[in-house]
Amino acid sequence: MSFILNNELWEIRREQMQKDWSAISRVFIKIKMTKNVLMGLEEGCYIETDIYRFYKDENSQLQEEPIFGEYVSDMAERKEQWRRIVMSSASNRTFRVYNKKG
Repeated sequence: MSFILNNELWEIRREQMQKDWSAISRVFIKIKMTKNVLMGLEEGCYIETDIYRFYKDENSQLQEEPIFGEYVSDMAERKEQWRRIVMSSASNRTFRVYNKKG
């Protein structure tokens, strides 16, 4: 059974989360990222994995970044975006989907 995050479900979930965490500026949901989920997301949402890679910056400070994080592309570019998700070994992993980044 495939799951598509449609606009109605997104709005219901977003309203619930805003009521629950109104003090948090970045509202997100966690979801297993599949191609069907990506194709159903609204353009402009920010998605990032729950999995991080660690590296040292120029000052030898340990930093972390998600293995994948991008704004959701328009429909014409989604297949290419899915390819990038697969190439980063992030497909079928838990993602955070933000309504807006920042």
